[in-house]
Amino acid sequence: ISGGNYVDMSGSINLNNNELYINGDIPAFGYDNKHITNTHFECKGNIDTLVSKISLGDFKIGDSIHFPEITLEMSSNEDISELHLLTSASTALNNANLNAQIKTLTDGIKINFYPSSFIINDKKWLIENKGELSIRKHFIGINELKLSNNQQQIAISSQLDDVTNQTSIKGDLNNINLEDFVPFLFKDPQLSGALTGTLTINDPFGKISADFIGRTDSLRIEHKYIGNINMNAIGNTETGLIEFHAKSNDTSNVFSVNGNYNYKDSGDHQLEATLLGEKINLSIIQPYLTDVFNEIEGDAVTNLKISGSPEHKYITGNVLIQKGSFKVAFTQCRYLLENQTLKFEKDKINLNYIKIKDTLNNTASLSGSIYHNLFDNFRFDNVGMETAKLSLLNTTKKDFSQFYGDAIGKGKINLAGPLSNLKLIIDCEPMQVDSSHLFLNTSEEKESNAIDYIDFVQYGKKMEESKLSSDINFVAVVNVKANPSCKVDVILDEETGDIIHGQGNGNISVKFGNKENLEIRGLYELTKGEYTFNFQTYFKRPFELNNGTISWTGDPYNAIINIDAGYLAKNVDLNSLSSTGGFKQKEDIKIIAHLTGLLQSPNIKFEFLLPEKSDAKRDDIIVKRLADFKSDDNEMNKQVASLLLFNTFIIGNQNFLTQGNASSLITNTIGGIMSNLLTNFFNRELEKATKGMISTYIDINPTLDLQKNTSMLQANIRAGLKILLNNRLIVLVGGNLDYNNPTYTQQLEKKGLITPDITVEWLINKDGTLRVVGFNRSSIDFTLNQRNRSGLQLSYRKDMNRISDIFKSKRKIAEEEQVNVSVKPE
Repeated sequence: ISGGNYVDMSGSINLNNNELYINGDIPAFGYDNKHITNTHFECKGNIDTLVSKISLGDFKIGDSIHFPEITLEMSSNEDISELHLLTSASTALNNANLNAQIKTLTDGIKINFYPSSFIINDKKWLIENKGELSIRKHFIGINELKLSNNQQQIAISSQLDDVTNQTSIKGDLNNINLEDFVPFLFKDPQLSGALTGTLTINDPFGKISADFIGRTDSLRIEHKYIGNINMNAIGNTETGLIEFHAKSNDTSNVFSVNGNYNYKDSGDHQLEATLLGEKINLSIIQPYLTDVFNEIEGDAVTNLKISGSPEHKYITGNVLIQKGSFKVAFTQCRYLLENQTLKFEKDKINLNYIKIKDTLNNTASLSGSIYHNLFDNFRFDNVGMETAKLSLLNTTKKDFSQFYGDAIGKGKINLAGPLSNLKLIIDCEPMQVDSSHLFLNTSEEKESNAIDYIDFVQYGKKMEESKLSSDINFVAVVNVKANPSCKVDVILDEETGDIIHGQGNGNISVKFGNKENLEIRGLYELTKGEYTFNFQTYFKRPFELNNGTISWTGDPYNAIINIDAGYLAKNVDLNSLSSTGGFKQKEDIKIIAHLTGLLQSPNIKFEFLLPEKSDAKRDDIIVKRLADFKSDDNEMNKQVASLLLFNTFIIGNQNFLTQGNASSLITNTIGGIMSNLLTNFFNRELEKATKGMISTYIDINPTLDLQKNTSMLQANIRAGLKILLNNRLIVLVGGNLDYNNPTYTQQLEKKGLITPDITVEWLINKDGTLRVVGFNRSSIDFTLNQRNRSGLQLSYRKDMNRISDIFKSKRKIAEEEQVNVSVKPE
């Protein structure tokens, strides 16, 4: 007995009216392992009846069972009491509403239950009417006491042995959900399944013993399927010993467990059990290792012993992995095991040079130890491997967006430390014969810069939050000895395609973690590669990387570059550079870009190179003009842009977008606008009249040379009718018009030439993205003979507003458009 301090009681007795009144508060009170706090009671009575109301702040049994905010109302008359009990919410027991009649006997009590209920984990259990419980000296009687929740049922009864004259209590359990009741006993591991069986308690007033025989259907541990388990157990309260046996012959797991647990033993042998497994699915241990290893699969044979006390349990024995596989969470590399033995020692797993393979059949030996406390509090002691060839990295952007890729080669992997301070080191030298590809992503949100013609971008500085558990703190260091067989992409702006695709030599060290900034150190010497010239995001030209270096000293955004890149402009008209305008021949010209300084904001210098055997190299005026461009950065940038946009140089002091330079842009734009306007104009009434069966298509591709004469306007016009025969069959009947083609007009003396065009399209899928196209087309060749072409082709089509929409579903595109419309200001 404990507590009782600061008790406050008051009351009165009126003998004339036979009245009694008592009011009191007890802050705390304890008996054995039961503790009650904040008790308030109020009782009123007379010579016939006593009415009591008692409230408890919390009624605690042991360390984990709580009944908070209990209200008890009771009316007693002679030997009969009517009881009404209410409890409020707790973690597992939400509330209860119990109603009963209690009859006081000379040697005990008898309880008759009225309809009552209680809620456990949001499930309402009913206590049926007329259930009876008698507790007397040396006797206990239970009759028709039934509890139910849908298919879950518990029936409790008692019976008297005619020989021993002892009472036993029997509980029949049917489809009891373990996840509702196990949390009252322990929280880890999480168990679920349906328990059915019979529990018998013998001699409840003497040497109490109990036994259970039953089964659990679809048992799961930490959400991993174990199987259907047959079990039995015997317990003795006098010795404290509980013996248990379990067996599974499920298709997933075949095993037996035999052991005992003595709750009165305070030593290291309180628990003794053996696990003999003929077939154990390795996915059972996945929940315990998911932060380090995932997708654990395969089967094993086990001979394990589980021993220890409640404070310290451990596993010893062997596990033979017949055939299995696992992924390393940080590298996403899958490794295979076959006929390999794990040795379980006290508090650790000895890897003992286990042989593993990657998915390409390359081999390595795994060594080191993993310390744990019954699959908890893991600590890795130099777990690693050294190999001549193995898959060492296989990550994608969704794993770690700032550094990812695949690497196959010679190297070492070492994993050390507890989960709260885990360090992974990978030393990798890609194989010369295999293709490795690494991505250094410096992009997250776009920033503008002051460069006129090349758009380099700086992005966010911190690695995004990892999906790992908040208890995990890991740092990974990847040391790569790069060679030309290893491709390295430095991503500047993924959305616009600003990526340096490089191959070369060097040593690169990348450090990253779930709670650390990305760091890169090393020097990378480019031997070949490509960079896409991005003209204000309107068009792109691929520049070939001839040579150069990228060096990092920690901050990936302060990398220093020294790169030469070239672009070959073919068939450039050099007439404008000649003093007399007499150079009529078109030549290839290489544009060389020298990029130096910071990667995020480089200095860029251009120059032009003519081919070695170019006739233009013998024209001193052309050579001098190309050299003069280098002395004026603005002039050079203007000429480079003109060459990339229009494949020609700007003449004299003319504006950037005038006359011939702009004609190709202007006429193509006008052609697109006219095609849409004419198609829409004819379709409005035609589709309305034919209910969408017939429509038109018009495609205009004009060309215009403003430097010569507007009469030189040329156009290729493709037009006709589009006939929808059914939901899957489309016929296009029309023709092509070549207008003012000089080749034709000189010989035919006509402004235009029409040729027929018939196409039949069969839609393979409903949305029409995949279709079979049959065609018959006629055209005029340079000999003026009509050429007929017919054939069959497989076509994929998709309407989109952006390049990225190619890879999105229609539903996704529609959702994004709906969001854009909803946020558009009025």
